Amino acid sequence: KPLLLKKYITKMSVLNSSISFQNGQVVLTTLSMESGSLKVNVNHYDSLFFGSVGTLVHLSQLQYDCFCQVLKEKNLPEWSLEEYKASLTSTGGRNRLMAWSKQNNLNLTEQDCVDIHNRKSEIFQENMRVGMLDVRPGVIELLEQCRNNGIKTAWVTTTPAGNVEAQFDGMRGLKKDMFNFYCSHADEERYG
Repeated sequence: KPLLLKKYITKMSVLNSSISFQNGQVVLTTLSMESGSLKVNVNHYDSLFFGSVGTLVHLSQLQYDCFCQVLKEKNLPEWSLEEYKASLTSTGGRNRLMAWSKQNNLNLTEQDCVDIHNRKSEIFQENMRVGMLDVRPGVIELLEQCRNNGIKTAWVTTTPAGNVEAQFDGMRGLKKDMFNFYCSHADEERYG
């Protein structure tokens, strides 16, 4: 079974975790607090999946800055950082943009939101391709350890393919061939 780090770790209050390798498997050991009790979990996985663009690189601020640029280009009010952060509990920039529009009585149409999001994606991709994206600490080392121990790795995201390609172009030290498999929104029909 694959290890989905983000989903697993957010289900409990993790105090400490470690990853090791044994017999061709990733071993995740966590010390957590559940209902007031300490709990140690040891789980074995035969593959490691990274789930969203943010598991590899911190991109929230860059996306916010790109949204702000487009809103300014279109003479729309600024999306406050507080409102933007609060919107991150929902997936999909277009959905968040439409909700923000409704909250602020901006009367943006669905097409307006599509257009704003498409322009944001253009700017976002240009900025990512500059090659200044620092991979989160430990990611490259973990991928190398997986490869050295025969563990399959994948990056599975619903992010548009153009953003995924731009992110690969811009990440320092992390290239496509470090994953056994990756997919984006463009692969949704094929893989579900």
